[in-house]
Amino acid sequence: MPQISPTDPLQIRLFIFYEARLKTPIFEGFQNLSKVVGHENIDFPEYEFWYYRFLSGNFDLEDDRSSDKKPVEFRDLPFVVLDEIVENLNIKERLNLGEAIPELSRIIDQQKKNYTNFEISAEDDSVQIKLDSSEILEYSGHNFLEISRKSIQNILKSTTSINYLNVNATKRSESIFDRISGKIPAKNIAISVYSTEKGLKILELCEPGVLKEIELKSIEMGDINDNLFEMEQFKQAKYITMNDFGVVKNEKFDDFWNFKMFDITLSMIRAEDVLKIKDAMMLETTKVRNCVLRSAIDYDHNAIGRELGAEFDGHGYILRFLCPIDNFTYQITIDPTYVDLNYIFLF
Repeated sequence: MPQISPTDPLQIRLFIFYEARLKTPIFEGFQNLSKVVGHENIDFPEYEFWYYRFLSGNFDLEDDRSSDKKPVEFRDLPFVVLDEIVENLNIKERLNLGEAIPELSRIIDQQKKNYTNFEISAEDDSVQIKLDSSEILEYSGHNFLEISRKSIQNILKSTTSINYLNVNATKRSESIFDRISGKIPAKNIAISVYSTEKGLKILELCEPGVLKEIELKSIEMGDINDNLFEMEQFKQAKYITMNDFGVVKNEKFDDFWNFKMFDITLSMIRAEDVLKIKDAMMLETTKVRNCVLRSAIDYDHNAIGRELGAEFDGHGYILRFLCPIDNFTYQITIDPTYVDLNYIFLF
């Protein structure tokens, strides 16, 4: 690839001549040139003009276009034709064309997509984006994080619904969602990052009311910031698993009764926390029907079980009760490593 000055028109034309002689696909060649000289120094119509001039056998580098027949450009095509072109593009083509041609960018944004699975894996030196397990985008090398962030933003602009969003990021790359604008229309999200703070920032980007199930993990496992409990995403979701994300202060335990299911790690497990579960199940406002409590520090499950008068089953303690709200019998298991609530079937 020739070395060129980003502002010298003749050198830019020589680059295009080089790509035309190699018969590099036009959009790939345009992207190559844009990376070298910057998008501000070359637009697609200009590249397109010189590319097809050289491809036709006219190698004159001078800018005399008086005898040239005006080529048909994308902007000259009817909307229905452009719409059909975009409809048949894969995700990589949509991103490249949307960046190169403003006319197509607007159509791409209008053609909304629904995804069953949207997976983002951000490693220390690369990012992989997988859509419905079939379309894969990979980024590495210089500025890979910023380029992949821009792709994510552009994909989201034309996305109506995501059934399952999975985000995995290392400490170095967990900033991948920084500066992403708009809300993500994800119904279920799994976030695995280094810090609880970054995990909450990603969660905050999701569309409240649309988001139903949350799974959070972090390496840091720090104390959960109180901001979580003020988020509409938290208040309106139905299921949350965050036992490997951070430690919930015991005074925040009551904030989880709006969930149908939750799995959390408390600062400590006490007899009063177990009793809270039973008491909450007696209230019509309680939505929970299954929960798991874990403790950040060791606790004496024997002492808790005996204090509550629970039945010892040889390993842990069992506390059964009838819920007057739904007439189901529920069981609280007090185990050496966790406490859980489940309803049981009686035959």
